[in-house]
Amino acid sequence: MAPAPFDLAAARMREHDAWYVGDPDRLARHYSSAPAARTRPSQYRGGLVGAASRFFWGRPSPPDQRRTRLHVPLAADIAAASADLLFSEPPRLTVDNPRAQARLDDILNTPTIHSGLLEGAEVAAALGGVYPVYLRVVWDAELEAHAMLDPVDRRCPARHWRGVPDLAPLGRSDLDGVEPLLDALDETYSSWMRDVRLAKARLLVPVGYLQSQGPGQSASWDDDQEVFTELNMLTRGDAGAPITATQFAIRVQEHRETVEEIVRAILRTAGYSPPTFGDHDDGAPVTATEITARERSSERTRAKKSLYWAAGLSSISAALLDVDRTVFGTGATVTAPPVVKFPDRTQPDPEALARTAQLLHAGESASAEVRVRMVHPDWGEPEVAAEVQRILDETGRSVPDPAAFRGFAESGDTVDGLEPARGR
Repeated sequence: MAPAPFDLAAARMREHDAWYVGDPDRLARHYSSAPAARTRPSQYRGGLVGAASRFFWGRPSPPDQRRTRLHVPLAADIAAASADLLFSEPPRLTVDNPRAQARLDDILNTPTIHSGLLEGAEVAAALGGVYPVYLRVVWDAELEAHAMLDPVDRRCPARHWRGVPDLAPLGRSDLDGVEPLLDALDETYSSWMRDVRLAKARLLVPVGYLQSQGPGQSASWDDDQEVFTELNMLTRGDAGAPITATQFAIRVQEHRETVEEIVRAILRTAGYSPPTFGDHDDGAPVTATEITARERSSERTRAKKSLYWAAGLSSISAALLDVDRTVFGTGATVTAPPVVKFPDRTQPDPEALARTAQLLHAGESASAEVRVRMVHPDWGEPEVAAEVQRILDETGRSVPDPAAFRGFAESGDTVDGLEPARGR
């Protein structure tokens, strides 16, 4: 048991962990054993009193009935999406020392580190925590000849802990405040599936149509049987013994609209846009500009989280270089912490960039180099210089270097078949 006040944080983390893991048994145990969710007679009643008394997952199941509650793993999807938004493409860390930069690239630019950042970001989104605080510097000379970063599970502030100074640095989970909505989503989906189960076609047949299975073994009905033995039984008028088919309607539209609204409310509270999770209004193709507009909430959340991660990664990577220099004698020193830059998540629309470059060229407000860098932001200096030269050559605006031309003249060579000028 964690000491006060950290017991509050531990309890909250256990709750969020249950939603993140998504095990129905674990959810049921958590809400059944929570102090505010003790069994009361009202929980067994119908109507609003019973519905409001506890979470859906905390209500006791009726005796002698199999569990039919369904869990929707949206909490896990939110945590995974948060990690993908931040680290699907790893950030770039730069320092002022070329030797230290090479060492930093060797250590951090590896699949192990990239996957570790994804793992740490996903767990932090689910359980909370000031993000990179739970990365630590470790080393093992028998394993690797350099220091390493290691993500620590479970150990931004949470709204619930604003008044508790000791808990303020622990940060906030993406699930903070949406637990009742997650519970309502599971209840709605379970109701939907209940309609599906109840809507199975069933036949109500007279007892005489049942085939006895022997003394004490009840009776059964063969729905593939085509001919039945005539039975002596009371009927209404001339009608035969009735066989009644029952099949309830499935309230698909009502359930779907309820689920969609709950999901939108969850994502809105957590700070994400539905398109981040593949939820588009239609299947029509969209441009990168339209994607950016639709995912504005997710982009804002990513921008805010990247500030925390950048600050933490800068500090811990500086510590990493210090440990690496001390333990392995690399001599790679830096005068300032590394600069962390997260790549742009949404790639620019090539068509929109081409139109912008054309307008800049027509308005004579940007050079060929600026336009090339705009259209090809991932190119380095050699590629940009070569492309600029090709553009100048193709447009006839490439002017020979006068110094080079004079050199030809002084050497006595010909240029384009002309004799060089002779001095008098």
